[in-house]
Amino acid sequence: MSRPRKEKPRPSNDMTLEIAEVAPGGDGVAIVTHQGERRAVFVRGAAPGDRIEALVDFRSRPARGNLRNVVGAGPDRVEPACPHTLRCGGCNWMQIASDAQTRIHVEHLRAVLPEAWREHPVESVRATTALRYRTRARVHVRASGGRAIVGMHAPSSHEPIEVDACAVLHPTIERARLELEAQFERAHGTGDVEIALGPPCENEGERGHVLAVRWSGPLPAEVYARFERALSQGGETSLRGVSIVCGEATRPAVIGDPTPWMTGADGTPLQLAVGGFAQASEEGNLLLARRVGELAESVVSSVQNAHIVELYAGAGNFTVLLARHGQVVAVESHAGACRAAQVNLRDRALEGTKVVEADASTYALPKSLHLLVLDPPRTGARAVCEQVAGLRHPPRFLLYVSCDLATLGRDLHTLSPLYRPRTIEAFELFPQTSHLETVVLLERVR
Repeated sequence: MSRPRKEKPRPSNDMTLEIAEVAPGGDGVAIVTHQGERRAVFVRGAAPGDRIEALVDFRSRPARGNLRNVVGAGPDRVEPACPHTLRCGGCNWMQIASDAQTRIHVEHLRAVLPEAWREHPVESVRATTALRYRTRARVHVRASGGRAIVGMHAPSSHEPIEVDACAVLHPTIERARLELEAQFERAHGTGDVEIALGPPCENEGERGHVLAVRWSGPLPAEVYARFERALSQGGETSLRGVSIVCGEATRPAVIGDPTPWMTGADGTPLQLAVGGFAQASEEGNLLLARRVGELAESVVSSVQNAHIVELYAGAGNFTVLLARHGQVVAVESHAGACRAAQVNLRDRALEGTKVVEADASTYALPKSLHLLVLDPPRTGARAVCEQVAGLRHPPRFLLYVSCDLATLGRDLHTLSPLYRPRTIEAFELFPQTSHLETVVLLERVR
């Protein structure tokens, strides 16, 4: 007689949870007692004060809960503008009211500041619009069996999630996203596609879009042919150019002009690097870049020929303003971004600014430096801040622009013995998400 098969212990538990707060990563947090131990449970899609039913897995730390039902809505919960928020990995705060998003962001920012700075005023800069604001997007494509699936990443996954509409994409970017499924038909493999706005229009017509494709393997000739036909259609499509890199290729195949553009902080078109970094929102970037320019001017306007170094300069988003207030060295490792920065400076007759293609994290700072501007990626600027902390004559002012609170907090702790904050500002550049852009102006302690 065969022995009865032993039942495996259930890894998940049906529980009713009270959401006490929202974690910096965006999940709601509940505290429960499980097997005699107090445990934190992180739940995507929850808002502060919610009472929810969730399926909880205690095998990880913190425990993870899948939201099944909202029994009682907290005071900050709103109806999401998108029905796909739990499936899509993009907008993890769409269920939280705009005012609450701002309040929670400020709380999270204060928590990472050096302790002596936590009572310093924090200015919040609200987004101009909370929906249809993204003028750049990266989507993911998986093609097999003659069909392509185009979508955003699922939460904590690299799988693309199909959605019929995206509530935060600019209309031009959204239409471009919806065209991709047909354009990659009968391809095979996976890839990422960056969609951005193209060159500015001379009239009041709609701006076109450009694509930067990175594909895991070869693409069939018919995919290239479709892009070429789309470009030849003129007014029937907003596509202006495509850059395609397949497999291990080091040079892209180029169809049309894939150069992305945005409106610069000075009101003049700003050329960007194909596949390079730029802010997700053109309107949000205008607020951010103009404020960086104002802060820089406030500390260098009284100094003749002030020496400014800008690290992680990109295509010159801040540089075109900084160059009007002193002698600027702009350091950037992306070759395409350096070329774009040189074009942007030349177009504005600011060719006296020096653009250096180098690793910003290892760039040796000069001795006489009035202002250092940092705009690092999410990994922060640990090496730069450690270098500054070790200098005999550190820069008098340091302007730090950050897109990640954890690495910002780490770097500010390194700098805190040498500097004090003049301004701390939180920019809502990514409405409906837990992401925040922060600008901190530091002054050296005499």
